[in-house]
Amino acid sequence: MAKEFDPGISLLNIDPEQIRRVFINLFDNALDAIDTGGTLRIATRKDKRSGTIQVHFSDDGKGINPSDRDKLFLPHFTTKKRGTGLGLAIVTRIINEHNGSIQVADNNPKGTVFIIELPDTSTQAASPGSREPALPRTAPPA
Repeated sequence: MAKEFDPGISLLNIDPEQIRRVFINLFDNALDAIDTGGTLRIATRKDKRSGTIQVHFSDDGKGINPSDRDKLFLPHFTTKKRGTGLGLAIVTRIINEHNGSIQVADNNPKGTVFIIELPDTSTQAASPGSREPALPRTAPPA
């Protein structure tokens, strides 16, 4: 695994448990796609022009069939023997709830890259010590 993190990115106002779920799903999918000795790369970038933080999960695995791309994020679509087809649908929901987006592309010369874009919330005022998600709660705190 290779890591390439942009040092210009500070803390973001996200739901860490939900984003962790996103990362685990993308990590597991990449591991399923690569052969022994393959590479998974995680990179972050700050795009000041668009005001977003990008997270790239790329692998040098077998890639995704072009005919499957449009269905990839739909619930119950899977190309795996043991899959339920819910993983990327859940990933999409979580990213959308964070006011972000996710895309898939070829990782030339071989493999796939998933690109997550999240709003750069590091410039927004937050209360000290706050770990609240950037999302409205669905129920009031207990």
